[in-house]
Amino acid sequence: MRAFLLCAGLAAALPRRRALRPLALRGGSAATAAAAAPALPTVAEAEAAHAWTATDTVTRFAAKPDAGLSEAEVTRRREVAGRNVLVQAAKRTQWQMLLDQFDDRLVQILVGVAVLSAVLGMLDAEDPTAWVDPVVISLILMSNAAVGVWQESSADGALAALEKLQPARCCVRRNSAWDGEVQASELVPGDVVYLRVGDKVPADCRLLQLKTSAFSTDEAALTGESVTTSKDLDIVSDEKAPLADRSNTVFAGTVVTRGHATGVVVATGMATQIGRVQAGVDAARADREKTPLAKKLDEFGSQLTLVIGGICAATFAASVPRFGSPVFGGNRLKGAAHYAKGAA
Repeated sequence: MRAFLLCAGLAAALPRRRALRPLALRGGSAATAAAAAPALPTVAEAEAAHAWTATDTVTRFAAKPDAGLSEAEVTRRREVAGRNVLVQAAKRTQWQMLLDQFDDRLVQILVGVAVLSAVLGMLDAEDPTAWVDPVVISLILMSNAAVGVWQESSADGALAALEKLQPARCCVRRNSAWDGEVQASELVPGDVVYLRVGDKVPADCRLLQLKTSAFSTDEAALTGESVTTSKDLDIVSDEKAPLADRSNTVFAGTVVTRGHATGVVVATGMATQIGRVQAGVDAARADREKTPLAKKLDEFGSQLTLVIGGICAATFAASVPRFGSPVFGGNRLKGAAHYAKGAA
């Protein structure tokens, strides 16, 4: 039976190859060949693949369950859809993360106080406690910055963990044979993959055939479901059904927990559901607009700066007549430093 199917697949593929040869002989351009190739569904259209029949999905993606895609067709589709990888935004350096910790009004106020205290401590070198305030404030600022950098580094680690959900290799139908050593990053929409228990799903796929009586996957990473999800071939009529209800679709990054099945790839790379999760996380990180609470704190910090600054200035001004007090040995600079420290 397998030999018969193999022969039938090869026979179906031969006429197509012969039809392409005259293009090359006539000097046909790559654009002409691309125009003759079938138009694949857009990402938005493929989102509703769970509402299509298995046959309709194969037709729309010009998939070939018996023969698989040719290398030329895979290359053409990869140029359109891109590689099946998750693309992360450029990572920020530790130095950039550290600078971000000081983008806060109250923190900036503390930095100013620490600098002023240090300057006054240099002017009043005879006081053994002159450096206590700047050292304590600096330690507080350093601790706060270290915690902030650690939290942001942990967020980067969470994004890196998404990449680990992607398998390195998968079993794909290519050139009329199953190839279990194909790089998962080389998959394209329309590829037919073979999934078995223990496999990580390499891309979002619409199931074509169940090879066992039952087939299920663990989708906790996407849906939060605490139990495995049973899969079937039935159409899901709601085109906008939640992921947990798309029983005929398996998603990249999930794990097959039971059974064997074949499916056609409908989305790869950042167009997959897990790719959209990563894109949302990257967008949230890029949008560094402060929360309403952070804005209120900045506003409060600005007002506090004006009020405290006014009080300090008034206190210092009231102490000007005592700069030359005999306590300071007639040294007005030393007296000014002493009262400036008291005012601060």
